[in-house]
Amino acid sequence: MRDISFLYLFSIVFFLFTICSVSADQGNDTDGHISTISDLITFVDSSVDFAEKYGKEKAFAEFNDRNGTFIQGDLYIYVYDMNGTVLAHPVNPELIGKNRLDELDAIGTFFIQNLMNAAINNTGFARYTYINPVHNNSIEEKLGYVRMVDDEYWLGSGIYRGPVESGSPSALSVFINSTTDLIDDMHHAKEFAIQTGKEQALTEFANPNEEMFNSKNRYIAAYDLNGTNLAHSYDPKEPGESLPLTSNINEIQPVEKMVQIANIRGSGFVGYFQEEPESGIIRPKLSYVNRIDDWFITSGIYL
Repeated sequence: MRDISFLYLFSIVFFLFTICSVSADQGNDTDGHISTISDLITFVDSSVDFAEKYGKEKAFAEFNDRNGTFIQGDLYIYVYDMNGTVLAHPVNPELIGKNRLDELDAIGTFFIQNLMNAAINNTGFARYTYINPVHNNSIEEKLGYVRMVDDEYWLGSGIYRGPVESGSPSALSVFINSTTDLIDDMHHAKEFAIQTGKEQALTEFANPNEEMFNSKNRYIAAYDLNGTNLAHSYDPKEPGESLPLTSNINEIQPVEKMVQIANIRGSGFVGYFQEEPESGIIRPKLSYVNRIDDWFITSGIYL
């Protein structure tokens, strides 16, 4: 990568942090901290890990505690069963036991149904409008991120974007459509690999001219469960060589985080910074990991 002066590098990092903070993934808490999409994913993932480790009873008690671990500024955990009944909600405890499946948000969306539909696919995002308790209970646009825990319930959290905008589709709508397409494409790629076999699939994934899987800023990379490169069309290298991924939003190397997701959960999201192929600019990126036996594939969108 080209040499850059320290001042210029600092300017890029500051600019990127600003983009991550004030675009479609923003949400302010009472301390002025800006919750990003990466914060949201990490928060929800940690709650799932907690529930799986300690069980429902202890997890729900912690999720419902207004002074507990899972209240961080505007971030909190809500839990629902597969019928749309609230199992945990620290901000509105009076909702516990209530079925909200047919409840509409402020713009007439069946928001619980949309969140649950995303959860049924294991993980995903949904846009809705909701009361912001740290902004005088104003109605604001919100991005929800959800995950299935087991066959009986799912949980999630969200970040506020600000007042609901009318007219053209919001940035959140565009983002959610992009992540939905990304998950669908990755499931398609996994099915392709299963049907054609690992060797042929890696050949196709590594081919930058293969339009089915690689086009402009969307491409597939493949790794084994130790993080060894198997295929990468954007920056082709011999298998086993390291890849040019830059600093990660979560202060952990992107491939290392991808390996953790593949080994523990099989699929999931990870955020980091990377050079965008089409523009050559380093930008925030959200990638989806999908495990296939003893290896995994990943692809992402630039925020």
